[in-house]
Amino acid sequence: MKGNYRVRICLSAGIILLFIGTCISPSIAQDTKKLLPASKGEWLYVGGSGPGNYTRIQDAIDNASDGNTIFVFSGIYYEHIVIDILITLIGENKNTTIIDGTDSDDNIVTIKANGISIEGFTIRNPSEYYWGICVNPYCNGVSIINNIIKASLLVQSSHNTNISRNIFIDIPNNEGADIVLTNASENTVYANLIIQTSGDNHESISVYANSDNNDIFRNTISKGLTGISVGFSSRHNKIYANSIKNCEYGININGAMYTQVNSNIITDNNQNILLVW
Repeated sequence: MKGNYRVRICLSAGIILLFIGTCISPSIAQDTKKLLPASKGEWLYVGGSGPGNYTRIQDAIDNASDGNTIFVFSGIYYEHIVIDILITLIGENKNTTIIDGTDSDDNIVTIKANGISIEGFTIRNPSEYYWGICVNPYCNGVSIINNIIKASLLVQSSHNTNISRNIFIDIPNNEGADIVLTNASENTVYANLIIQTSGDNHESISVYANSDNNDIFRNTISKGLTGISVGFSSRHNKIYANSIKNCEYGININGAMYTQVNSNIITDNNQNILLVW
């Protein structure tokens, strides 16, 4: 009898423990799932010494799929790249991961799809009359963040672009303007450092040709022809909390309507604010 009683006790305890384990396990699984980082799809690698790593950035792009991330190890990559799928392109270190456009006769980076993100590169040596980064028409939701860009950047007929925390420096004189928004609305230009060292004939940030509802704020701009220029029937743009100094014109509003300019620090320019037409 005592033996049977012990057996029943063990069976009962086992059933209780099994029930408790069944209740706890889903909870643990759910908590673990919450701690895991969000997946960005498959990762591809360029440079470095890993097996299967690509040697050219464009080769990795050509073999990627929507939602993939391409990680580029430090090095100098002499190429121009065309991105026509939704990917995240990450450089190991913006000071040492370099896309060099020497002898490319094209834009260094051409963007042809929505939602592309580029972060952590130096982009330098554009060909004459070409762009460092060109966002093609109707490519919305692009992010260009935390790069060193030694060439001009163009956003044309695209919206919701995020241009943030980049350094624009040593841009060739023939390029005319550093950041250009044309027929582009609802974009953000935030916390960029723009310094002209090769001449004073640039506009640092140029917004024109019906570019509406753009936010341009907390940028630091030094030297150049014009710090921020807004014109050609652009409307409802906001320019605030920028620091602009040592330019010919600090802010130039020319043919633009309903532009909000407030809380900027504009000093040591030949003319701080110019209103035309």
